[in-house]
Amino acid sequence: MASIDLSTLKFWNAALFIRRAPERDQSIAQRVLRDVVKHSTGTLNQRATELMKEPNNGTGRCYPG
Repeated sequence: MASIDLSTLKFWNAALFIRRAPERDQSIAQRVLRDVVKHSTGTLNQRATELMKEPNNGTGRCYPG
């Protein structure tokens, strides 16, 4: 699997977890999003950054970038 494909897959899995399981530990999803922001460009980077900056993320928490 190409690097961008793997990054995209990881992003969507983390994004779905953050949105659909706010009561669970979000630390791994946060780490995945930080890695996606650090190692990707373009739309994928922009969406991961936006998700990390959302004030609620379904949990009422904002994740530092």
